[in-house]
Amino acid sequence: MKKEKKIWFTGLSRTLWIPKSIEGWSATVAVISALFLIFKINNISDDIPFNLSQHWPMLLELAVVVVALYSVSKGHVDKKY
Repeated sequence: MKKEKKIWFTGLSRTLWIPKSIEGWSATVAVISALFLIFKINNISDDIPFNLSQHWPMLLELAVVVVALYSVSKGHVDKKY
């Protein structure tokens, strides 16, 4: 007998997931905090123009955060789309 996974998010579309449980809210807060830290650590501000050759480490960090959220929450989304 396979145990049902707890639903963390309700997926309204591929890009819009609404947190439904404490685990979903925790993951959302963790990702927002990670994004804030990435921008603070890399000293990103509005007056610095974006340059791919200088900002590629930041893009890599952002990709790691997105992949981590996807892998942690995979199977915990109730897809409505």
